[in-house]
Amino acid sequence: MTIGVLNKADYEYGQHEPEFLKAGGTKEQLAALADVPAALNNTRLFDEAERATLALTYEMTRNVTVEDATMKRVRAILHDQQVVELAGTIAGYNMVSRFVVAIGIETE
Repeated sequence: MTIGVLNKADYEYGQHEPEFLKAGGTKEQLAALADVPAALNNTRLFDEAERATLALTYEMTRNVTVEDATMKRVRAILHDQQVVELAGTIAGYNMVSRFVVAIGIETE
């Protein structure tokens, strides 16, 4: 959801919204993700693991490089294999969003 917002990939966002809710995300969280920088610090709607994941997603998407402090937060909650899988997932969805935006795939 975060990558869809950051990359203005409406198709990707729309495709994943029902899955986000089905996986346990709330409509309130979904609304909060419309402003990713604010969501990064939203302790009411997102726990530390979610905020650390949002921070990693934000930095990988916007900056490509990741601050040491952000990676330390992620490593404090995930073991090495999960860190690799999370970073790979973020990178993969960045590719998808850039692809759908570039070729103009629109929401159904």
